[in-house]
This record gives sequence, C-alpha cells and structure tokens, in this order.
Amino acid sequence: MIVPVYNVEEYVEEAVRSVLRQTLADLEVIIIDDGSTDGSSAIVDRLAGEDGRVRVIRKANAGLGAARNTGIREARGRYLTFIDSDDTIPTRAYEIMVRTLEKTGSDFAVGSIVRFRNGSYFKPNFDKYVHRRERLHIRIDDFPDAVQDVIACNRMFRTEFWRERIGDFTEGVAYEDHVPMMLAYARADAFDILAETTYDWRVRENLTSIGQQKHEIQNLRDRLHVKELAETALKDEASPAVYQAWIGRVLGIDLPAFIGPALEADDEYRQELHTAAVHYLAQADDDAWDQVSAYQKVIVTLLAEARWDELPEVMRYFVDAGWSPRARAEDGFVVLDRDRLPAPLDRFPSERLRMSRFETELNAAVERVVWAGDRLKVHGWAFIPGLDLEDETSNLEIALVGEDGTRRPLEVERSRTDRASAWGNHGWARYEESGFSVVIDPSALPDGFFHLEIVAETGGVVRSGPVTAVVGGTSADVGPWRSPRRTGRGWTHAQFAPDFGVQLAVGGRKPRTDLTIDDLGRMRRALRVLDTRVTHADVEDGHLVLRLRGALPTRILRTGLSLRSSARRHTPTEVRRLGRETIVRFAVDPEPGRRSAFSRGTYRLVLQLGAAESDVIWAREATASLPIDRSTSTTELELRATGKGEVRVAVPLPMSPSLRSRPHQARLREAYRADVGPLVDAVVFQCYQGEFASDNQLAIFEEMRRRGLVIPAYWAVRDLSVQIPDAAVPLVIGSVEWYERLATAKLLCNNIDFPDYFRRRDGQRFLQTFHGHPFKSMGMSAWRSSGANEDRVAQRIVEKNAAWTDILVANAESGAMYRREFDYRGRILETGYPRDDVLANPQAGLRDSVRRELGIAEGKTVVLYAPTWRESLQTGGWDAAAYRGLDLPALSAALGENTVILARGHNFNERKGDTYFGTEGVLDVTSYPEVNDLVIASDVAVLDYSSLRFDYAITGKPMVFFSPDEEEYFRLRPALMPYRETTPGPVVTDLDALVDALSDLDALRSRHAEELRRFNERFNRLNDGHAADRVVSQWVLEAVGEAALAAR
Repeated sequence: MIVPVYNVEEYVEEAVRSVLRQTLADLEVIIIDDGSTDGSSAIVDRLAGEDGRVRVIRKANAGLGAARNTGIREARGRYLTFIDSDDTIPTRAYEIMVRTLEKTGSDFAVGSIVRFRNGSYFKPNFDKYVHRRERLHIRIDDFPDAVQDVIACNRMFRTEFWRERIGDFTEGVAYEDHVPMMLAYARADAFDILAETTYDWRVRENLTSIGQQKHEIQNLRDRLHVKELAETALKDEASPAVYQAWIGRVLGIDLPAFIGPALEADDEYRQELHTAAVHYLAQADDDAWDQVSAYQKVIVTLLAEARWDELPEVMRYFVDAGWSPRARAEDGFVVLDRDRLPAPLDRFPSERLRMSRFETELNAAVERVVWAGDRLKVHGWAFIPGLDLEDETSNLEIALVGEDGTRRPLEVERSRTDRASAWGNHGWARYEESGFSVVIDPSALPDGFFHLEIVAETGGVVRSGPVTAVVGGTSADVGPWRSPRRTGRGWTHAQFAPDFGVQLAVGGRKPRTDLTIDDLGRMRRALRVLDTRVTHADVEDGHLVLRLRGALPTRILRTGLSLRSSARRHTPTEVRRLGRETIVRFAVDPEPGRRSAFSRGTYRLVLQLGAAESDVIWAREATASLPIDRSTSTTELELRATGKGEVRVAVPLPMSPSLRSRPHQARLREAYRADVGPLVDAVVFQCYQGEFASDNQLAIFEEMRRRGLVIPAYWAVRDLSVQIPDAAVPLVIGSVEWYERLATAKLLCNNIDFPDYFRRRDGQRFLQTFHGHPFKSMGMSAWRSSGANEDRVAQRIVEKNAAWTDILVANAESGAMYRREFDYRGRILETGYPRDDVLANPQAGLRDSVRRELGIAEGKTVVLYAPTWRESLQTGGWDAAAYRGLDLPALSAALGENTVILARGHNFNERKGDTYFGTEGVLDVTSYPEVNDLVIASDVAVLDYSSLRFDYAITGKPMVFFSPDEEEYFRLRPALMPYRETTPGPVVTDLDALVDALSDLDALRSRHAEELRRFNERFNRLNDGHAADRVVSQWVLEAVGEAALAAR
C-alpha cells in the first residue's frame, strides 16, 4: 500500500499506524516522502525503524500524482491500495477487501467511506446510496451509479489489473484520482461494491487539504481539467448509460462544490465555471438529471444562465428550509412547491424542480418485530420522502416475495406512529400516517426464502422496494425474533439483511445452536456481573423503575449501579428485593412539573464492582418489548438497546416525538412568525443554548428581584434539568410555550443570538449582552474570514440591526468595536458587566463555601485553568473537542500536593462531551454552573485567548497565559486587537515556564501589578459592582415603567 507524504506532521503518524494495525498483517507499506520540509520525514523514518513492513522513499516535491506513481512502480504485492497521509483505515478494511477479492476474482473492490473531523463522523450523501448494500462481481453497466464514488483510497486493486489497464495518475494537477477511478470502472471485467466502511476520510481541521482550496482558480481549473479527461475516456470506453450517470455526478457534485467560492471570486473564475456548466448541462439527458437533487438542479441551472445576483437568494432559501423545502406530487414526480419558492424561480421549468430518485426513494423501516405464537408480527412505517401525509393519502401494498418472484399479498393494518416524522427528518413533510403492521404466517408458505416488499403510492407517485432499515435499539434490531422458531411447517428462520430487509427461510432444519457471536459477547460481559439483566422497565410516580434478574445482593446494586451519561451520573433512590427479582428506582422528577433530574442525552446502565465496570444488558425476552417510551411530568424517557443488548436510556427534548420533529417545529416557527398578539410586560432570559442560568442574564434578573420588579420572568432552557431561579418560569426551547413567549414578551435578553427564525416585533426590546469582552474576530471580520460573500455579509448586518435594540458593553472601546464590526446603529448600554458585580464586591464567605463544595481542603493553593475552544477542534456549530496542549497531570505533579487545579473547559467542550476528567490534584469543573464562583475560589488563573481574562483581572489576582499555539490559533481566528496588549501577566509556551511562573504567586503578582492596573483602567473602569443597577434602570424600567413596581 502507498502513502504519499508532504508536510503532514500533524497527521501522518496516525495514518500510518492505522495501516500497521490492520488485521491483515502481510503488508508492504511504501511511504513516498515528497520533499517534506516539516517534521514528517523524521516521523516516517522512526516508523520505518519500528516496523520492517514500512519502507520510505524520498523524492523531490512533484505532487500527489507523481508520488503515487513512484509508489506503484515500487510495489511488489499482489494487491494495491492507497491512503492519503491525513486519513485513517478501519482495522479490518484490508482483510475485508482482500477476502472479498479472493472469493469473487474481481479486479478491484470498493468500500464505503466515512468523513470525520475532531471525533465527529458522517457519511457523504453519494456513499449512502452507492454502498447501501453489497454488490459482488458486477460490471459498470450493471450499476452505473457506482461512478458517484471516485475516491482512490477506499478500494483495493489487483496490482496486475492496475498496471495493465490503468497506468499512471495524471501528474501536476489536483484531483488526479478522478480519471484513474473512472478508467477502472470502465475497464474492469468485474468489481465489487461493499457495504463495509474501508476508509476514514478526514476533513482537515487546519484547512490545508487540496479540497479546501476551492477558492483558488487553479484548483477550479484542475477539477475541470480532470473532468475533461474523464469525459473523453468515457465517451470512448463506456456505454451511454454510464456516461449519463457520470454527467449526473458532474452536475450534482463537481460543479455545485465551486459555486460558493465563485460568488466570492472575480469574473475570470466565474466565467470558467459558467462555461463548464453550459457544456455539461447540454450533455445531460433525463437519466442524468434524475440523479441530481432539486437543490443542485436549481443552482447549476442558475449557474449555466450566469444568474449570479440571484444565486445567493436561492441558496439562502434552501438553507432556511433545512435543505428540504415543501414539495408536492405532480405527474408522478415529487416536485418543489412552486408557490413557496423565491422569486428567481418563478418561471423555472417543472422538470428542474423535481426531487431526484435518490431523494425520493421509498423509506421503509421496522421498529417492532415479534413472534406471537407461530406468527410473526411486523410493525414499521413506509413513505415517499418529501410528500406530506397530512395533505396526501398514502396507500401501501405489502407482499411476501419468493425467490421466483411470486408475490403473496399480506393484509395491511394502517396506524399512526409518532416517531416516523423524526425518522424521516424532512423539513416540512409529516409522516405520522405512514405506519403499518402485517402478520406473517409461515405455515401458509411453501418451503423457501421470502422477503417483504412494499409498494407505496401517494398523489400518483409510486415507489417500491424492500424494508430499508431497522430502527436501532428496538425489538426489530435486537429482539429474539431472529432465532429459529418451530412452526407448523418445520423451522422458520427470520432475519434482517441490508439488501432485502425482513427475510424468512421456511422449512429448514434447526441449526446446531442459535448462539451468535454477539450472544457470546453478552455472556462474557454478563458473567462479569453475575448475569444481572433487566427484565422490565416502566415509570411510576416520577421514577424510572427497573426490574433486574441476577444473583448480586442489593447492597452491591445500591452502591455499584448507576445511570451514566458523558456528563452526569445518577444512582438509585431505592433498591429492594421482590421474590427472585430486584426492584431499582431512579428519581426522575425531584420537583414534579418543574424540574427534572435528567438532562438531555443518552445514559448507560452501568454496574461497577471495584475498579471494573460493565454495562447491564436486557434479558433476552425483554428485548421483544422494545422500544419502551415513557413520560413523567418533566421528562421523556426512551429505553432502547445497543447491538450488544446493553441498556440505554435516551432523554430527548421534553415533548412528544412528533412535536420535536423537524416538520412540526417548522409549523410552530411559521405560526410564531405570524403571531400578532398583544405584547405583554414580561421578560425572556436565555444563556447560550439554554444549558445554564448564569452570566449577565442572572445578574440582571437578581437585580430586578432585589428592586421589587414583579413582571413575569421566563427562562429559556434546553430541558427541565437546568436549575433556574425560583421566581423564574422555565421555558423549554422548541415547546409551544417557547414560541408564544418569544412572540409576545416585551423584553428579551440573551447572550447569544436567538435562532435564525427569530423576528423581533415592533415594540419588543432585545438586549444582546454577548458572553465576554470582545477580542476575537466577530461580525464582518469573522464572516469574511470564513468565506461569506458580500451579499451574505450585508444580509447578516441587516439581520443583527433588525434584532438588537440594545447591546451591553463594559467600556467605550468595546462599543466602538461593535459599531464597526456589525455596522451597529442601535443603542449601546455602556454600563459594565452585571455578571462582574460579584467580582468587584464578592460576598463574604463565598470563596470558602465554594472550596468546601468542591472538596478543597483549607490551605490549598487553587489554580483555575480555563482554556478557550479552538476552531481547529470544532466539530459543530456549538461544540468542539477539548484543547489538550497542557499536560495537566504533569502540571499537578510539578506544583505538588498542596496545589489543586480546577480544569474548566469551554461550554463547547461540554456540549461535545469532551472534558478534562479529574485526576490526582485536578478537578474537572467544566459542568460547574457558575464560572465566577471558580474565579473567586481560585488564587491564580492559567488562561489563554479566552475573554475570561478581562473578568479575572477585576479580582486583582495574578494570571499566566499558556499560549503554545498562538500562531496557529490566530491564523484561524484573527484578533481585533494585539493579543500581547491584553495579557497582564507572563505569556508562556511550555510546561517548565508555566511551572516556574506559578512557583511564587506573590512575586508573580508583584511583577505584573502595574500591567494589571493599566489593564483594568482601560477595560474594567465601569466594572465597579453597580452594573446591574444601571442596566435595570436604563433597560427594564424604561421599557415597562413604574407599573412594574406596583405590587411591591
């Protein structure tokens, strides 16, 4: 296998080690060092020294294609494969591909891929279709859609085939793998499409990969060049069907990827992309268009017509619609609803508004499959994506199809199922009416194999196929229905397979054992906990009640059993013996109707015995009852199982599955935007995504109560586990009440923006407090650096100014930044930060009480370590992996046992579930609700680029700035002012220097006292302990008047 390497010191070791860990051990690993100038060469030399299978070849830099060609010439193995040096290979990938090729004799095998970034994984849309099921020993005319996948590294070739029929990669261009992969499809006598994942393809966190340079015109030219080469080859060597499938790929994948960059580019870039679009649209027939999504059809058509000014509006429409706008049935197709489309699409031809066959394939899933006597009951749902079943009638025909194609119709019982819309995940279409149940009687069937086939018809659109999925964690997924069963005609074997869904083999012999590998794994785990299994689950009196079967005494279960998520651990409130079973109760509603003990997330049922822990599993017979959905007055509970039978309790939004689904939320938002009811004297507070009740919002609320303001106060929360002040009313984000209060409350106060659907009504006052002193790029600077075009920047400025009536700042310098970066024209409350009043005037005894709460002994020195999040570690819009550039155990050891480190991750890390975890001398306080308590409890802070330094400075306590990645950090997130001007303490870049700085806190404080004084004079003059009073006077009382004091 061949690994080209060029300046990838950050990734290359992980890539090569993923190869060396393969279960197929007989490998030749050829690393081509393509003239690296960073530390990559030393890394690969070390790896070669550690493992004799690795060989390093060095050459002058000539690009990826030339490096691969060098490796191909050197390769001696019977099979040939590639890996890019920033990606990884799943452990069994090579074994799976070689084993398949040995069995089929095909020329190459192509596996599925997964994209990943900072621990988050997803599959590209094309991969979900191409690799949905295994297809062995096929030719390209058997499955033309294979050309959607042209990745070089997810496949294994016979070396002889490559050398005789493919030849070299094109050198000196990007995207050099496209042409050889197309030639391989066209020239292979046979190839294999696999469902298994064989490649993990990284989205580079540092934004340096070839695919992340689409804004460069040479990158565009390279992509168009390889398309030209591929088109010539396919016209010569492939059938018309394959050529049209490839044209569909160009229209649906290749060209759309460059439209966003083109909107930011010059006329030369735009002209070249436009010319290519005109050419490829002229080649496309109906088959090509049928595999292009509605969104892609629209934007490539606008591109070919050079309607550059209209593209941003249309693209925004699809974003706002969640990529799935309203659609309807028309002439046998699913077509976007023209009445809802933006003006540029008014006269668009209907065929260019059609959803593709990929988008509208039958979606059929089963969630409950159980034996009832000798009959198999199957319950699930089936629908045509995009068609709303509250507006259209859905007709289903379900049959058992035999090996000879004979259809045996089944009686279909229709039902309403709340979970179907959430499963379908469409932006507007509702699928609750898609439920079905059928009963299969094996005794009425001849011997042979059968599978369920579904035909769905809605509004004249017809789709058919097998059941395509089982709902994870349900009886259909893990229940005992798959075990051989004695029926009237002998043994019946039932199973689910990706290609034909629910299958039955009737009339066979009973196998020697029905114990699967998974069962053996369960047995081994179960033995470790003396076969403790859950036999039943329900909710009683605000408690989750589990029945367990097993030999462990109640005293062990009482101390060792817990429900555990990434952030929380719940122990039973009661464990008691009842006959041969044990009853275990977990409190869910500590305050019925108001507060839940369980935050949103997924919980494992874990049994810990000493240092060992094991997941508790369901009793086999209990899995037949899954899914189990229960509600308390505050909490929704969804009990499921993993593929290994382990108990999982999911806690979603506290509302029905239907209400929290995308189409129902879309309707609530539409009603919210249309709400013209009278405004009322009330305030809605929100912090971040509703996980906390803190920050400036809490300080303002407390000041309102101190002054006797009696207007209703609602607190937006992500779930009812969030602790809010007693006098506030919880408001679950996304609930019916949430939309009502957001539309009618006169006062709104948030430290981030409300969601995109927010529209401030005339008369509403929105105070945007932000969540820290401005320092990192924001507004226009941030939008432009992230690639937003000027139209989008202008739109965002309009949106911000329409939303914010007031903004809160700590000083005049901050106000000027907001004026500049957001072209902000509203009112600025230059009052200081209410949240920092407690730092300027700390409550007596607060420091000691916080330390006692955290279990810190008297006399300890407390170091607060609070790094900010990194763009390079971001995994979503509001989450990121934790920064681990500081070795906390080593720091703790160096500082000694008299020091305690409080490790406070960013709330982005908490959402990711990636925190620091406590070790000796280190307490993870990421989930601690109030950061200012930690500031007060600490003696010194280790910070970096976080705005917390502006707050911490108020205390007068010393700070050290640990910034080893300063250059990289500001490359991805520029600053609004020089970093070193805002660090009133030493900036260090390694552990030794940090330890030295922390070794004498008195000296540290003394050395930097003058810097800190000037810093506070510049930034914190107004943080004098009275900011909340000023905000309430200038914002609340001005809006609601003295009437709010009437009931005082």
